[in-house]
Amino acid sequence: MSPELVFQQALNGLSFGALLFILASGLSLVFGMMDVVNLAHGAFYMLGAYVALSVVQFTGSFWLALLVAPLALALLGLVLEPLLLRRLRGRHLDQVLLTIGVSLVIVDVIGQVWGREVRSLSAPAGLDGSVALVGGVYPVYRLFVIGFGAALAAAMAVVYRRTKIGMLIRAGVEDAQMLMNEFAPLMKYKRPEPRRVIVLDIDDVTERREIIEYGPTTSPKSAFVKD
Repeated sequence: MSPELVFQQALNGLSFGALLFILASGLSLVFGMMDVVNLAHGAFYMLGAYVALSVVQFTGSFWLALLVAPLALALLGLVLEPLLLRRLRGRHLDQVLLTIGVSLVIVDVIGQVWGREVRSLSAPAGLDGSVALVGGVYPVYRLFVIGFGAALAAAMAVVYRRTKIGMLIRAGVEDAQMLMNEFAPLMKYKRPEPRRVIVLDIDDVTERREIIEYGPTTSPKSAFVKD
């Protein structure tokens, strides 16, 4: 095996690993902070990809799709969390069954709205070419995915370890009840029920064919909400 081929295969592994990191980062944050096993996470990504597909077909703008898709999925999450998941905190088996059901519903809705044939999108202008690397050529889009994944990891590390929001997230993971009690006097809610810090993962969509840089990925956002 030639060194050029080894190098290209290593880049392929890095791009696929970056995509998996983008996908898994939101899942781990949601489970760590909200104690929710969301097996519909992948179905939400797929729905985001189809939303992005529709935006690109309607407007012709990949970058607008990159903005609209995560916002649309965030709104859906804001509806489903209090409606379905909030009552199941800590009940992991029930969460698994419920989120599997949600994923089946999402898949069926996608089939009804967008059909079941394979869809694909070309990379946007500027990311649709190739560059010469170590005796061969490599797609710019895959390099973009690698860079995006690395930037996301760095941004999450800085937020998690160097900011007040990150401090609250770490405290919530280590001892959620303590954090709830600490902020209870500040929330001024009528009922002395526990509060929680939630982390909403707004994914972008990133794979050229299935995920437009949902595109997965995102930046985490946190907010205090009432149970």
